[in-house]
Amino acid sequence: MYARMEENIWKFPGFNLQERPVRVYPYSAAAHIMGYVGRVDSAILRLRNNFYQLGDYVGRSGLEQSYERV
Repeated sequence: MYARMEENIWKFPGFNLQERPVRVYPYSAAAHIMGYVGRVDSAILRLRNNFYQLGDYVGRSGLEQSYERV
């Protein structure tokens, strides 16, 4: 699907394709332990020396947050 869109991107001026990491969980259990992710805000950008870009997702609580540095 990505390759097909990339071949035809010239038909859509102003659009570009950008890869983003996605977190997928095979089971719908332990949400309180796993935590949650949220979009990067200006405070996180300053804290992480612009490692992330606006629109990226980071761990906000639980294991998601504790493994963010990894």
